[in-house]
Amino acid sequence: MPATSILLVIILFVIIIVAAILIIRKGREKGNTLLLLQSQIDAMRSQIQQSLDMGNQNLNQQMSNVTKIFMDTIGQINSQLTEQMKSVSESVSNRLKDNVNIIQHTQHAVSERLDNASRIFSDLKGKIGEIEESNKQIFQLGKDLTQLQNLLKAPKFRGGLAEFMLSELLEQILPSDFYSLQYNLRSGRVDAVIKLGNGLIPVDAKFPMEGFNRIALAENDDSLKSAKRQFRASVKKHIEDIAYKYILPGEGTFDFALMYIPAENVYYEVILKEDKDDKPILDYALEKKVIPVSPNSFYAYLQTILLGLKGMKIEKKAQTVIRNLQQLQGDFNKFENEFQILGGHINRAYTRYRDLDGSLFKFGDRISRISADSSDTEPIDSENKEK
Repeated sequence: MPATSILLVIILFVIIIVAAILIIRKGREKGNTLLLLQSQIDAMRSQIQQSLDMGNQNLNQQMSNVTKIFMDTIGQINSQLTEQMKSVSESVSNRLKDNVNIIQHTQHAVSERLDNASRIFSDLKGKIGEIEESNKQIFQLGKDLTQLQNLLKAPKFRGGLAEFMLSELLEQILPSDFYSLQYNLRSGRVDAVIKLGNGLIPVDAKFPMEGFNRIALAENDDSLKSAKRQFRASVKKHIEDIAYKYILPGEGTFDFALMYIPAENVYYEVILKEDKDDKPILDYALEKKVIPVSPNSFYAYLQTILLGLKGMKIEKKAQTVIRNLQQLQGDFNKFENEFQILGGHINRAYTRYRDLDGSLFKFGDRISRISADSSDTEPIDSENKEK
């Protein structure tokens, strides 16, 4: 029986009970009615019980069908799940293998990177050690520079340093025969002279560091202008001293001299910086025939001088070769004359030899004929004796 029919029976049963209760309330005295009602209730109860039994049977049958369908469905689902689990398991296994390979590769890469990092760290540690050592050296160099600056404040020390640098540069480039240090002239002793041909080039070292430091430490325009004026005055004084003391053609010098400035920055201040209100220092120096030079420019001058000296050596050697050739030419001329005289003697001797050879031949021929004649007469004499 369908569930709807069961529901209708139950509702009908409830209605009957309600109606019975109402009837009982209206008259309990009516016994026949009660019995009739009781019989009807029993009949309805029996029908309801039958309906319930049939409903239970139908329900059991439906439950059995549903259970079977459910079990079949579960079996299909289980089979599908088994296949899916197998596929998932294979996929997971493959993924795990891939992940294992990736992890191994990653571990290898990480290991290499750790090794590289270790080497880099070791190198970095070494570099840090070198940097620390360099810092110590820089610190020491700073202390040395401070000490050097303190020493450079003394004009005598600056002069000695400039002379030392000048002598070192000359020694590195020129042969010792072509320069002299601390060369005495009539008016004083110049730091060096370069011997070029029959003349001397005076070279005097000047280091106007004090005036240059005033320019570097100037705090405003007024102090800068004042420092530059003092610097120019100091440099001009050096130029005048060199021109007056060391340009002495009467003592074998050329009519110019070199002023060696051992610091490039000071040299550039001399030759490049100009003041509109005053003549440039370089122009003033050239008027006095004093040429300012720095270590770099002086090196170029010395290289040029060295080439000139080599040219002079070549010229001297060429002159020597020419003199030797001229002497050899004279000797050759003498030999040629003597050879010609000897040739004349040889020619005359050869002529005499031919004359004597002819005479000798004639003399030999005569001897041969005489010998032949003697041979012919001997048999006649012997025959006469036999007779």
